[in-house]
Amino acid sequence: MDGFMELLGWALFYYFIFKIAKVFTTAWAERNEEEVGRIKAYLDKIIHRVDVQVVDNVTYWFDQDNHAFLGQGRTVEDLIEVLKQRFPDHVFLLPTEEVVTAKTDWKLVKYEGFHEIKYTIETK
Repeated sequence: MDGFMELLGWALFYYFIFKIAKVFTTAWAERNEEEVGRIKAYLDKIIHRVDVQVVDNVTYWFDQDNHAFLGQGRTVEDLIEVLKQRFPDHVFLLPTEEVVTAKTDWKLVKYEGFHEIKYTIETK
């Protein structure tokens, strides 16, 4: 009978150890998922795939994903000046496969494959 009680005691011990481990791993996975969600939200906020419209010699830029107005100007340089003031840390991806951001010194730079950027975050 002592052997059975000892076995039962060890079984309960390991059951609680595995239960606690499961709680920690579940909490870690949920935290990781929340972090990925925050990163995606941040990227959505700062990366703009630009929809360019020209009306009466004025160029308008809109966010292609949420149709938000980004800026306008008679020239691209004027428009970029507005963007520098309004969105100093944002990235703008144009349909001409060009990108403009503070990292490019606010100049249009050719970048192949930018349309695949929206996000490629994967959880592992």
